[in-house]
Amino acid sequence: FGKLEKGGHVEVDAKDGKGNIVHWTGEFTNPAALHRRGWTKEMFKPGDPITVTGNKAKSGAPFMRVMKVQMADGKELTAFGGEDEN
Repeated sequence: FGKLEKGGHVEVDAKDGKGNIVHWTGEFTNPAALHRRGWTKEMFKPGDPITVTGNKAKSGAPFMRVMKVQMADGKELTAFGGEDEN
């Protein structure tokens, strides 16, 4: 697992349907909106198991707009939606 960057993205290594590791990049909304939802870059650590849900790139590339992240303890963090959207 990568870290939440200033530009609002995360990098994740995940297995595809054949068991191969695929490196994914997920883009978030702006950092201020994430902060209003309680996100901090300290909440993610390399190797943390997470589930990322989002909209895959139309090109088929391993890139997505992250909609939410579910932490190993079951806590869900919403990235997009609600009154924060511009």
